[in-house]
Amino acid sequence: MTTHERFLKLLDFSETERRELLPLWENACALFRITEAELQYAMQEWIPQYWDLSLRGVRRCIGVYIRELIEISRLPEYRARGDRLLYYNMPCHPACIYANKLAGNGRLHASYPDYFIATVFNAFLHKSMAPASQNGVCASPVCHQCGMNRVKADTCFRNLIAEPTVLWNWGLYCNEGHKIEELVQNMGARNWKYVLTVIPQDAGSGVAEADDESRVNYLARELRESLKSISAYTGIEVREEHLLAATKEYLTYQLKVEQLMDLMSRAPVQPVTGNDLTIFQAPSQIAFDSGYRFLDEAIDIMLEEVRERVDRKEGTLPENAPRLACHFVPFSVPWINKAFLDCGINLSVNTFFALASRQRDCFDEGDVYRSIARQWLSNPSVVNMQNETDLVCEILEKYPQDGVLYGFFNFSCWIGSLEKTMIQIVERRTGIPHYYFESEFWNDEQYSLEDRLTRIRGIAYNVKIHRMVSGWNHGT
Repeated sequence: MTTHERFLKLLDFSETERRELLPLWENACALFRITEAELQYAMQEWIPQYWDLSLRGVRRCIGVYIRELIEISRLPEYRARGDRLLYYNMPCHPACIYANKLAGNGRLHASYPDYFIATVFNAFLHKSMAPASQNGVCASPVCHQCGMNRVKADTCFRNLIAEPTVLWNWGLYCNEGHKIEELVQNMGARNWKYVLTVIPQDAGSGVAEADDESRVNYLARELRESLKSISAYTGIEVREEHLLAATKEYLTYQLKVEQLMDLMSRAPVQPVTGNDLTIFQAPSQIAFDSGYRFLDEAIDIMLEEVRERVDRKEGTLPENAPRLACHFVPFSVPWINKAFLDCGINLSVNTFFALASRQRDCFDEGDVYRSIARQWLSNPSVVNMQNETDLVCEILEKYPQDGVLYGFFNFSCWIGSLEKTMIQIVERRTGIPHYYFESEFWNDEQYSLEDRLTRIRGIAYNVKIHRMVSGWNHGT
């Protein structure tokens, strides 16, 4: 059995799947310069150390990410035969992307190459992403620019990905992605077609944006017009029936994620790690070209396995060990989670995403555009600071924690500045200690475990002291 086949087997691909995917996986590895030595290291050391491979659901979920990387390597083939390619960026509302795929009926492929390359390279292979600064582009890690956007520039200059029919830039959150694209385009590396969706960040502090009719209606119109523009480029009409079907599939998956969070948070012994939870939760704002078929399969397996662990009182640390929620568990740098575990602390739920139950309450089958707009504006990460504070407090009320960890997005001009103020407000309102951890979510090339271990140990010590003072036995 070859190294490439053993890698697929490790991730629970069946024999039939391995026969089908092996030549495609070998071609993807050749394109992205993934060596056999790197795969062997990933199989023998990196993945087993940071991911719970005893859980079949985790293995299957990692496999879904690998499928996406394979599909990215096949995009030139799809374009050559006349299929449409739709690129997008994170975060997005996946239903809007998936509706295009449903309408395309196999003739359209949706992808976010930067995200899947960055995730697979960092989270599962520990492979250098070769920053674009090596090509003389001013997207340097020294300037603390987003590691994923540096991948965007690098892949363009290296011609690693096919030219899309159109790129849908969701400027509702990240305002650096389209700047990097403009930079690359002005330097002559590409000349792509774009659709940009934005909304002014001018809501008054404390306005509940999902309930603000003017903002909901504005965003609904933006999404409608954006989808029309996408259709004009692809030649594929996206009708409301496609968007409605995609939204239902999205909500079905989201509610399964919330079931997983409920099981994880209510058990005295946390059954899975923050890393393992977050690879299932990240699709809340990222679309997979394969849709929900493989994700649903993986999370169904995961839910059953976690229920069994809860019944057996089996998990990551002893009963009632301290738990830290995160703004977004940095699964792309998975050793951070392991370092906290070694200090007796669980990383737990994420406050970045909307509760699925809240998004379900926003759903109105009679007006799908407004439903999606309200769902989007229910995400803590995309609204005004006071509204985000309210939503985060709601999450922490549902999932009580010993503390909350922030700071993995110091490169972001929005999150990096906003969270330093917001976490103080949330701490005062909830009494839950908040901790700031200066670091980079998308890669660890600028720092190492040794660099950050003192800070991690200090946070863990503080969490345990806080529990002792409050009279709670943390189980360690």
